[in-house]
Amino acid sequence: MKGTKGENFNILSLAAGTGIVEKEWLEKGYNVDLQECQEESLMPLKELYPDLNIFICDVRNLPLDNKYDLIFISALEYVLSRKDYFELLGGLLKILCNNGIVFIVCVTNLTFIGIIKGIIKKLLIKPKRGIHCGWKRTIGEHIAVGQRANLNVSAIYSFVGGDTETVKFYKPTFPYNLINNDSYVVGVEMVKRGVKL
Repeated sequence: MKGTKGENFNILSLAAGTGIVEKEWLEKGYNVDLQECQEESLMPLKELYPDLNIFICDVRNLPLDNKYDLIFISALEYVLSRKDYFELLGGLLKILCNNGIVFIVCVTNLTFIGIIKGIIKKLLIKPKRGIHCGWKRTIGEHIAVGQRANLNVSAIYSFVGGDTETVKFYKPTFPYNLINNDSYVVGVEMVKRGVKL
């Protein structure tokens, strides 16, 4: 967000949780709207910023008509089916400014090593029945879903071992799936198709 003035830069944060990142933006004067499914999560932040615009709802039913320069999505993609993920990204195009960015922090990344381990587990270990708690996706799948929703990847960031001090930047080149073999958390930056940053 270099070179932007806080009061002229609008951010929407989906699945904001307790608002740790968002608090930093608010302190710098950015216009920040938040979405969360649990009202309790954002109560401490709401006490600090009583006029804060918060949407407590299912992310698939966002009641939005504002335009945003940045749409920040953190640890949300794993709870959405591929269809819901695609529909969410497609819907965000309507509220994303022409030069805006969608930034997705992906925490359940599936690497080639993970795929092989999963196959071995299925072959050797009897699966346990339980509650489905989300989807793991490869970087390539995030990119494919974004492209299908008319978004292009402009950058990929790998947070090695989840440590933000060791961020690796990748230009979005093939093969995407090889990028995160040493990474648990990956950031995927997307822009509207045809926009160059």
